[in-house]
Amino acid sequence: MKFEDEERSHVVRLLTNQKHNNAFSLTFINVSLAFFIACPLVVSDNTSENAFKSWIHFLLDHREVYESAYGSQNAFGEVLLLLALHFHNNQLSNVSQLVSDLLRVRGAVKTSSLAKMKSLFVQELFPEPVIAEYEDTRLHDSKMAASRPLLQYSGTLHECISIELLLLKGHQRQSQYADLYPRLMRLVCEYYPYLCPHIPTSSISQLRVTSSPLPTKSELRQAIDGLLTSPKLLIKMLQTLRRSEPEALMPFADELITRLLPLLIREAQVDRIVVDLFKDTWMKLNVAMLRKLSVLTLRAFVSQYGLTLCWDDLVHDPLCLLRCQERVYRCPPLLEILLAILSTALSASRVRLGYHLKQHPGREAENSNGQERNELKNTLISSQESAAVQLLLEACLPRENEREESQRCFGVLREVQSIICSFLHQLFIEDPNLLRLIHFQGYNPKLVPLTVASIPSMHICFDFIPELMRQPHLEKIMFCVELLSHLCQQYRLPVVIHLCKLTIDVTSTLLDVLIQDELYEFAMRVSPALGRMAQVFPPLIDSVITLLVQCGRIAEAHVNLSGSISTGEAIAYSDEPVAKRAKKVLSCVAAIQNTFKTLLEETEIFNRFKCDQVTS
Repeated sequence: MKFEDEERSHVVRLLTNQKHNNAFSLTFINVSLAFFIACPLVVSDNTSENAFKSWIHFLLDHREVYESAYGSQNAFGEVLLLLALHFHNNQLSNVSQLVSDLLRVRGAVKTSSLAKMKSLFVQELFPEPVIAEYEDTRLHDSKMAASRPLLQYSGTLHECISIELLLLKGHQRQSQYADLYPRLMRLVCEYYPYLCPHIPTSSISQLRVTSSPLPTKSELRQAIDGLLTSPKLLIKMLQTLRRSEPEALMPFADELITRLLPLLIREAQVDRIVVDLFKDTWMKLNVAMLRKLSVLTLRAFVSQYGLTLCWDDLVHDPLCLLRCQERVYRCPPLLEILLAILSTALSASRVRLGYHLKQHPGREAENSNGQERNELKNTLISSQESAAVQLLLEACLPRENEREESQRCFGVLREVQSIICSFLHQLFIEDPNLLRLIHFQGYNPKLVPLTVASIPSMHICFDFIPELMRQPHLEKIMFCVELLSHLCQQYRLPVVIHLCKLTIDVTSTLLDVLIQDELYEFAMRVSPALGRMAQVFPPLIDSVITLLVQCGRIAEAHVNLSGSISTGEAIAYSDEPVAKRAKKVLSCVAAIQNTFKTLLEETEIFNRFKCDQVTS
């Protein structure tokens, strides 16, 4: 990025501003530091360079003042120390990663452009004596902080005070609570971060005060009891409740969850409008009493086990929510409620594990930075979240009765798949490593077309396709080939052709080394995938056809050696090893023939188009 002299002067003046009077200033300082590293041309003249160095010295002199006033969560002192240490150790890639994290821009700086800043940091701003003194200070502060007892609110606080309701009222009346609301927000983000997605932003715009009087609890109870015979009364009441403010709904929570929800789960013939209204009312009520509502709903979802679960049970094992009754997975509004609770539970579980490490540092913390324990914590979180993803993916598969029933069942299944895929997309965006873990674990190949088409973040898979292709397990290689073929159809990018060529090379090698039984299954699954790649990238057609011919000749040789067995014979004697192998051969041949047919049709169309161009 290049600047004119006047532009550079204004940018330097803005970034080196020394008037900071709130907690957001710490974030601005960190972003400014990252910007200077990412755009070293900003300090290309003596005036701007001197201003930059003066600003750094000012930050060092006032570090303790800022951190004592606004907290040390976003402290710039540690950022400066990390930059200095990385520059001294010539770890330029770490500098690049740190800057990218601060700016939240991937690849924000190239290591080749860091020479100027490295010289400033190493030779002038942070020479060896300063680094040593500054590192001693940080270690001393860390030990002092570790020796202080960790502040933690009582577990009963949330039961006595509706923190969600406080946030709601604070947001509605920010002019009255201008000094209090930001502090409340900061405490919530620090101690209850799983409430952050429920901080009133989008929810506020949905709140409407109804002019109709609210029903009594007795009236609501009677309407629920008469749902199956006369649903109109309950529909009218739910419409009224949906238009009410969250705190007005709190007295009705028990009737809605303990009386109406089990009925909605048990009776599949209830009108969809009733379930939709219940979902909307639940989401509104969730703004005011998230924890209690989640626990009541959890008990209704898993009532078949007769367990009395509490909030701590949900946070300790969020997967218990996914052991719900089958009806929940096939009722889209109830599924949305389940996923809302699951998202909160997973977030709360991460917070619980983090606080557990801080409260129980362990003996090794005295001699190390606890990196091993953090890795174990992250592994546990990843295992928990990946298990949740795998269970949700299984829910996307059609049940036995859904494969033969009406179009209505298919429509419900598609809606369920869409809801789950949208939820998984949010998880993968928050943690791309989770997407990588799921695909290295693998899942039902029948779901690959669905995940690629319905989860926008699946393009991240391109980053680890080569590594997945190198796995020593044949099943994972076949899964990878199928995945790449569908990704090609969804994202027709020129750079993807290199991954397709890698796939063709790997396939060619495996055809020469696999034993017969593995070979036929491999060819049967890979042939259609190679055909899809060739359809997207016509230059690959010749290579794919060569592989298909190679597979066909191997299958033909086996048929000639073992004798011809018809399809009927293979089915009639399916228990016999020879017949089982024959069935695999026939399936392999059918897959190869179908792929050939598709490619020949594509080639014929392509040749006709080419001839038309030449003729014209």
